[in-house]
Amino acid sequence: MMKIDLAVLRPTVIGHAILFLLTALGLTIVAVLHEAYLLILVGGMAFLLAIIHPRFRLWGLIVLMPLVYSGLGFELAGFGLFDLYAIFFILLFILRKFYEGLRFDRVPVLGWTAIMLVAFIPSLLNTKHYGASLLGFLRFLYPIMLAWALYDVIWQQRSVKLIRMILFVFVIETVLIGLYGIYDAYANRPLFSAFIGRIQFGLFPEVNYYASYMMLAIPLAYAFLLAESGRWRKLLFLSALACLFFSIVLTVSRSAMATMLAVFLVFSFYLFRKLAGVKKFYSLGLLAALLTVVGLTVFTETGRKTVDVIALVHRVQSAFSGRDVSFQQRLNILEVATRMVSAHPVVGVGFGTFERVYNDYQGSSLSTLSARSTHNTPLRMLAETGVLGFLAGAVFIVCLISYLVSAWRIVISPYWRTLLLGLIISVLAYLLLSLTLDQLTDPPFWMITTLALVAATLGREGILDSPD
Repeated sequence: MMKIDLAVLRPTVIGHAILFLLTALGLTIVAVLHEAYLLILVGGMAFLLAIIHPRFRLWGLIVLMPLVYSGLGFELAGFGLFDLYAIFFILLFILRKFYEGLRFDRVPVLGWTAIMLVAFIPSLLNTKHYGASLLGFLRFLYPIMLAWALYDVIWQQRSVKLIRMILFVFVIETVLIGLYGIYDAYANRPLFSAFIGRIQFGLFPEVNYYASYMMLAIPLAYAFLLAESGRWRKLLFLSALACLFFSIVLTVSRSAMATMLAVFLVFSFYLFRKLAGVKKFYSLGLLAALLTVVGLTVFTETGRKTVDVIALVHRVQSAFSGRDVSFQQRLNILEVATRMVSAHPVVGVGFGTFERVYNDYQGSSLSTLSARSTHNTPLRMLAETGVLGFLAGAVFIVCLISYLVSAWRIVISPYWRTLLLGLIISVLAYLLLSLTLDQLTDPPFWMITTLALVAATLGREGILDSPD
């Protein structure tokens, strides 16, 4: 009887198609039918297929990425299909490492995450809310382990084409999410009718997280636009960029729009420095196009009917006038966090316990209504883990950016130099948004960071400059 060695089985076009169709069916069930048990059945079939080969497992993770914030209907401890799949992904990584005798390849920068975990442990011992602190620690450990497993799978392939395809699929996937969000908002009304509220995709629990997810794809779409040759490819990514831009504007998220403007300015400056002669004005032309779209939205009748400009302008003006309620709440939360740091400067009040101990430090003079979250990742890290944990996190960020930038300087290929720049800006954009959101445990950030690290390492070894 013939034995099939699954370890050497290679994915086929048919296999990829089956995995894609199963995943698409699962996404359709979530978006349309909301039937959890059917979703589990489809997810189980996809998982059984995925374990055949690492690339199948990898693509399953990428395709399910839009479900990262979506829990199952019966609230399985807040976990959703993506989390369940990611946990199996991690377990298979751990089992393989045990099979190999715990032999690990050198992984750049991610080793600092182990230092972060060790630096957070004293904060767990310094709190009376052990359960909440341990849960927060495990929630942080989960995306870190996912990053290690993802790096290992991609690094084993050492494929330039694979990384490019992952980035391409992520951009297109995010554009489809944006289009669905726009369609969902206008499904029961004319396209150019005024609407009230902030548009987002239904699977995201909060509009700012939806906007931050969109922001991960904008630098990559911009990089593809600059790197790709051919009229139709450029048109594709220009359309993708326009869709992502419009999706961000419709969220009326001030932090996301400010970050998006910063991204466009960075790319415009890069083009102005890179191009020569008359082509320098290409960068200015793209920036002018962005400003034109904003102007048409604000000053034309069609624009005012398409976007709730009144709400948009009001949110922007209130941020600078000092009359914004959320801004005042953030100031009060900052004061409460400062009191926590003053009381426990070295090890903090306990990782993952900011909301639990909030009332103990709020007092009677500060009112934040129902607001309890820091809405600021560095502030949360400082309050919960003290100077010890904060410095460990800061060292990780500095080492990460330094490694990526140094690799970008080494890469010779204009194509990959541009894509690597897009990855770096994507990571920086998410870090910038973390100043207004709690995103320390978000898998999308760690996954994009891992892709950037793999690409940077391949660039350092000269693989990006050679044919795949």
